[in-house]
Amino acid sequence: MAKLIIPAESSEVFLNIVNQLNKKESDNCISVFINAKANNVTFIGGIYPEYMLCNAELEPGHGLKNSEFAIPRDFFINMKNLKTDYWQVNNTPHILHLSYENGRYTTVQFCLYLTKDILTKNQDYLPMDIFDLDVAHQKHIAYFKANNQRAFQRVPVTTLQYILHETQSYVPFEFIQFNGEKGELRYQRKGEVNEKMLPEHINPPLSFALTPHAATQLTQVCNNTESPDIEICIEGDAISFKSPEQSMTCILSDIELFYQRDIYKPQTMLNFLADLWALKMRNDALWKQQEIKAANQCVLFIEGNEMFICSILDHSKSFKPIATNISIEDPLLFAYCPKTLSELHIKNVLNMTQTRATLTKDKQGEYKLNIYKNLKDRLPYGSIELKPEQPKLKQYQALKRKYDETQEKRFIIQPDPSEKQGQLAFDEVVEDPYGFDED
Repeated sequence: MAKLIIPAESSEVFLNIVNQLNKKESDNCISVFINAKANNVTFIGGIYPEYMLCNAELEPGHGLKNSEFAIPRDFFINMKNLKTDYWQVNNTPHILHLSYENGRYTTVQFCLYLTKDILTKNQDYLPMDIFDLDVAHQKHIAYFKANNQRAFQRVPVTTLQYILHETQSYVPFEFIQFNGEKGELRYQRKGEVNEKMLPEHINPPLSFALTPHAATQLTQVCNNTESPDIEICIEGDAISFKSPEQSMTCILSDIELFYQRDIYKPQTMLNFLADLWALKMRNDALWKQQEIKAANQCVLFIEGNEMFICSILDHSKSFKPIATNISIEDPLLFAYCPKTLSELHIKNVLNMTQTRATLTKDKQGEYKLNIYKNLKDRLPYGSIELKPEQPKLKQYQALKRKYDETQEKRFIIQPDPSEKQGQLAFDEVVEDPYGFDED
């Protein structure tokens, strides 16, 4: 009896296939393809057409023969029950005993991987479950062959990790597309399609779209590989991911409708220039303060031809003007999340002392501050959701008056190098607070 061993490092990928088997379908089995000469075994299963594939290395001296066969779903139900009954964790090796007769493998048994203590207690009562093997499923064979013939393109895992992190900013989304050629990101949320510039650190060598399910599957492939690259293939509404350890295919239903849908254009309330560098540096400094982190809120205050980043909390008040060419009649006050602006990744922020920004309002009444990397860019580089706070306007107008009234109290001019050092000039002489008279 030969042993087919799924090593511990392949256990998670293997069990993901097991957990996808559907008892209502004809392909509720896992097909096995043994390549004895290459010391490799491939498992294929899941829900058609979104099959999953797991590759594993065979043990040295395995003694297995080239073969193709299918293991029924009931075997894996039994396997999981036995592992639970005998306190085996999932990431231990999975050992399958195969019987070979008349030139083919005919039956399979699951072999428990027990500690001496558990074996001593249960040796006389261990169950025996034997399952017949079937021929490899035709759909699995077709997937195996097609997967070897697909025109995959390599993408660095680091790039895909950046992409997956970026998708979190758009949850809940229906689709999200990363267009490496144009440097643009297109996403659909609640049936509306929007566009923006791709962040500078995301530069995929091909364009592709993801659904939430496809993003989850891609995350799994990235997390379970030691390879520096993942291979991606796009065929119509199907996207396939491939690593040395596994492959999987996801169907992007209605993807063509997403590509054809018109871009939603919200109402532009303001179009202006501002010193983004000063805004971001001040925001990042405020975000380091414990009280502001706890509140997770700062405020943009716009009045006349001035803009300010500010905050009024229980134990602190902050206020700073931002250079801008803005001009409005009625003052505006918006709260925003400083963490969002802090995480906006910009390589050349020092060059953005006069950059374009827009204030938009959508049909749901939601506001956004949209930041553009260059004055002539069609799409914003990043957007920050704004929450109107007009009832608090008088508080911030009072803070502005205090700022204006105390301007000269916030600095002291350093003496000229030619003047006597070690002394500071004050307008008023402060009397000795302790009342001592000089001799």
